[in-house]
Amino acid sequence: MTTLYELRYGSYYLIRKGSPNAVTSPSGEHIVLMCDQVAMCFDVESGTLFKHGAHDVVQSWYQAQRLNIFNLALLVFPAGHPVEDINRCLTTSGHIGEVYKRLMLAPEV
Repeated sequence: MTTLYELRYGSYYLIRKGSPNAVTSPSGEHIVLMCDQVAMCFDVESGTLFKHGAHDVVQSWYQAQRLNIFNLALLVFPAGHPVEDINRCLTTSGHIGEVYKRLMLAPEV
């Protein structure tokens, strides 16, 4: 089973392929989520990803957990951010930390 984001019609879709118990499309994919902004909560020191999804849901989780998890950070990907980079945060341990540093050091436009 694979779960990755795709950019469709200007929005991010979280697609699960190969889910045996889900109602799927003819192509075998299950749309788990559709949102305009993807957010991720993670530990800044270790790069451990705790939660990802729609901005409002992840931000609520962040607000509830930030006192319990010391180095917790919230990263909201700007609209149009490359979906390959977002997916790499899901598939590569610690990549979210690298993206966070890169985006925090980027000059404001």
